[in-house]
Amino acid sequence: MNQAETTPRRKKGIPFSLQITIAVVLGLVVGILLGAGNPNPELIPLIKNLKIPTDLFFKALTALAAPLIFLLLLETLIKEKISGKQGLNLLWLILQNTLVAILIGFLVVSILTPGTWVNLDRTSNVSVIEQSYGIWIFLFFILLVLIALGFGFLLRRIKIEQECQGKTNIQSLEKKIKGLSKAIERILKWVIALLPIAVFGIVANSVAEQGFAPFISFGALIVAVLLALFLQACYYLVRITFQSSVNPLEFLRKGSEAFTLTFFTASSALTMPTAWVILVKKMGVRENSASLGVYLGGNISKDAVALFQIMFTLFVAQILGLSLNLEQYIILFLLSIFTSILTTGVPGAAIVMMILLFNTLSLPVEYIGLLLSIYWFLDMCATPINVMSYMTLAILLDGKEKVMN
Repeated sequence: MNQAETTPRRKKGIPFSLQITIAVVLGLVVGILLGAGNPNPELIPLIKNLKIPTDLFFKALTALAAPLIFLLLLETLIKEKISGKQGLNLLWLILQNTLVAILIGFLVVSILTPGTWVNLDRTSNVSVIEQSYGIWIFLFFILLVLIALGFGFLLRRIKIEQECQGKTNIQSLEKKIKGLSKAIERILKWVIALLPIAVFGIVANSVAEQGFAPFISFGALIVAVLLALFLQACYYLVRITFQSSVNPLEFLRKGSEAFTLTFFTASSALTMPTAWVILVKKMGVRENSASLGVYLGGNISKDAVALFQIMFTLFVAQILGLSLNLEQYIILFLLSIFTSILTTGVPGAAIVMMILLFNTLSLPVEYIGLLLSIYWFLDMCATPINVMSYMTLAILLDGKEKVMN
């Protein structure tokens, strides 16, 4: 869930976050000019057409979801080298942190109910997918993951066997899979480059049709998300206090360089080398533990993504006045875990996973367009949490035995 990982990188030109801001402002201005909640009947066709770029944007991302998930799993399983015991320990720690993030997000959004701060016109032309269709999407997703895992583990085993025999046949297939991943990444960059147009369209359409009501509750959502991120950070500090030799205050002081860097770059991936050096040189973490926690754990674990997914989903459900049943909650929790793990350093991956989640739970993906107008600010606040997450993983993997003073 990193902006540098979910946006096209440019050496020159307008920063992408500024492009989004400009798109929001222009959308607000156009929406006001077109009626601000009380549009002229003659302008209604034009107002409806403003959503066309947004609809096309989401359809393009939805089409990329399946190959993205499949290739991500295959590439990760083939290239990573880790022992069974280390892998299980790391995955168990990641699962614990992700579950806590989901629980925190669920409790905060359920208690504060930011989506109820405004009463939208629920008779608008927002389409809702039939629940039976959503179940099939969920089952397809699970099947896809299982197939990818099966192929990934099989290819990994073949690769190890060939390495022992001095053969390199599997490398050709590995390069092709990597090439396909790069192709999907390039296409995704092109699609994400059109995001400002999509944001402009949905903001202008929403303001023209319903005025500023859709944005009133965003203040409450921002407060809720920031509170949840703070609680997640506190959770990491508690674990460090009782399960490691690192002092939590020293962790904050010595890790401040990494946290500051990732906030201003909005990329936890770019901060990985800095975080590794801090862990090894300043905190005395073993190099192996630091490498596993930062470079492997950091690519798998995205706790802030899980927190965002569940909070954004329940926020939209609250706006629409929908109550999820037990079956939908189970699907929501499971998909939040999967999407946080699968959202790696691929541009637009977090948005693709959010669309998948909304479709599965029969929520209108149009609301994601509105969320994207504030997503980039919250993303900057969330990336330090992801850095804290993988640094905490490294410290916990290292245990309580101190290596250096």
